[in-house]
Amino acid sequence: MDKNIDGLLSRLDDEIDKKCFEIKQRSRNRRLQSVFVIVCALFILVPVLLVLTGISLWIFCGPAILFFVIGFCALSPLIFSRQPGGME
Repeated sequence: MDKNIDGLLSRLDDEIDKKCFEIKQRSRNRRLQSVFVIVCALFILVPVLLVLTGISLWIFCGPAILFFVIGFCALSPLIFSRQPGGME
């Protein structure tokens, strides 16, 4: 009897792993969907709230552009010097 159970469990091991992977993927997709909805809502709400409170959106453009320029200058040697084929 134990041999039959062990054989059955060993044959079902791959199917159990596949099912666990599917369950993890579904929960990950649900999490990503909720994050996407929250980000979309914030993308709409934050500028509206700033305008309603009297804060100009142009105040945030200067630091944002500066941040992107500094980030591009700092990271461009890493990005453009990579060899094709990825890291090994």
